[in-house]
Amino acid sequence: MKPLIFSPAMNAAYQAGRKTETRRVVKGLEAFSAPVVSYCQGGHSGPGWYAHEAEYPEEGSLFLRCPQGEVGDRVWIKEALVALDVGFAQGAKTVARYLTDSKAVLIGGEPLIWHWKHRKLAPMYMPREACRATPKLTGLKIERVQEIGINGLYDEGFQIASDLAAEYGEERVKLFANEWYQNLWNSLHAKPTPVYRTEKGKKILTYYESYPWDESSRDKREKIGRVPHLCFPNPYVWVEGLERFKEAVAES
Repeated sequence: MKPLIFSPAMNAAYQAGRKTETRRVVKGLEAFSAPVVSYCQGGHSGPGWYAHEAEYPEEGSLFLRCPQGEVGDRVWIKEALVALDVGFAQGAKTVARYLTDSKAVLIGGEPLIWHWKHRKLAPMYMPREACRATPKLTGLKIERVQEIGINGLYDEGFQIASDLAAEYGEERVKLFANEWYQNLWNSLHAKPTPVYRTEKGKKILTYYESYPWDESSRDKREKIGRVPHLCFPNPYVWVEGLERFKEAVAES
């Protein structure tokens, strides 16, 4: 079972039942100008996705696998935790709670005692035993991030009151939704992220990478310090469908 990290805002949308899709960058397609991507159920590498250049199929294909798995596989949601001193008689000990809704993290019916240095734990560091959602992947496809349509925007968690939707009209709502998702995407992917390699047990900064929505929202630097910055606007993404939220009991 592979992890899936949600920001607090996206986790709240998922738990409220608004979010049933998530998009993640496809690593490996950056150099393809016009890839043809198809799914293969089996083969020497097992099930997965094959990509080749539309104009140069003779140059071979690239085999891709979604990091979260295949349709039908379960993932476990990683979410932010926060330290609070209320709700349980633990003396001087501090109880861990979920940042989204402040519910106590219970493992085997007992509260998880806070043992981290800071009072907030980012989603990527949440321990497996604190997980409370393990949805199945209900769909999987590859497309450019800008190919998202209005249905995909709602499935990603966009929300607007019905009376406002009627007042603004369909086209304006589409513009609002698209701007909302563009800003959300850039907040997560437009900032250059360091990529390291390991040599002789040491981490070495190799380059920075970023995947902004479009050219206008990219970081213009080709180098950050002396390190190359590789920027890929409008990247290809895995479109992953998710089962609706159903809270699971944290493992003991």
